[in-house]
Amino acid sequence: DLASPSRQRGVVHARGVAMYLARQLTGSSLQQLGRFFGGRDHMHHIFTVIRFQQIAIRIRLKLIASDYIAHLHLLMIKKDAPTGQYKSEMTL
Repeated sequence: DLASPSRQRGVVHARGVAMYLARQLTGSSLQQLGRFFGGRDHMHHIFTVIRFQQIAIRIRLKLIASDYIAHLHLLMIKKDAPTGQYKSEMTL
């Protein structure tokens, strides 16, 4: 249960995600959200939101890097259809 005092890893993670999303998607104050999530104080909520913001930023950066690498790969390698060989489009 997200409002329970449980410290089991799965519950803590789910509660953290829920707290982060609640902060991002609602206009509720930290005090309101803290009461909703089992009476936690606003400092607990601030810490949780910051932690999940950092995780979200890392995920976005990994996705951007992955897209960039795929794009570079497409620019660098071009399949030569008649021979089935790959040749580089870039010169050094």
